[in-house]
Amino acid sequence: MMEGAVKVLIVDDQSLIRQGLSVLLASEGDIQIVGEAGTGLEACRMAEQYNPDVILMDIRMPVMDGVTATAQILKSQPHIKIIVLTTFDDDEYLLGSLRAGACGYLLKDTPFEELAEAIRVVLTGKSLLSNEMMSKLLNSAPPPAAQNQRFASLLSERELEVLNLIGRGKTNQEIASDLCLTEGTVKNHVTKILAAIGAKSRLQAALLLQEGEAS
Repeated sequence: MMEGAVKVLIVDDQSLIRQGLSVLLASEGDIQIVGEAGTGLEACRMAEQYNPDVILMDIRMPVMDGVTATAQILKSQPHIKIIVLTTFDDDEYLLGSLRAGACGYLLKDTPFEELAEAIRVVLTGKSLLSNEMMSKLLNSAPPPAAQNQRFASLLSERELEVLNLIGRGKTNQEIASDLCLTEGTVKNHVTKILAAIGAKSRLQAALLLQEGEAS
């Protein structure tokens, strides 16, 4: 095991899934499985005991569901990165998990290589969703006109244009091309936008657009 390996806690009510994920992830030289939990309540206890870097969290579990467990864990240990890993692509679960503080939401049919990389990605401070989940979130956002009215007092006209494109799932490169700007300029706009609307990531910005309010 490499020194400084990422400590991961796996939470799922099905033992075969826990064991399978443990074996696969343990084969990665930079990932260490510190524990397995079968309920949300066990996850809370083990999070306190092992202080993992990342938790892979199931949604539907006995005793305590994954959304509740996520909220409780992050209340006392906000540094932990929680990725929801579920078979359900339901809007309620998606939004509930993000509101609770999860930084990622992936389906269980996500290829293993992508899951391992997701664990590394969230440690850099980035949020992530599968393409299907991001599309579901963004497609539920209000139209640009509504977005402009909502954030007009917080952002400049150019920043509103950039925000609208973020809400459509555009990358910095795509935004730069659409608005005839440099990527560096777009990056600066994005940083200012996130600070102005109280979002820590593009994902949270998209969630704010979906909910129709800034924090």
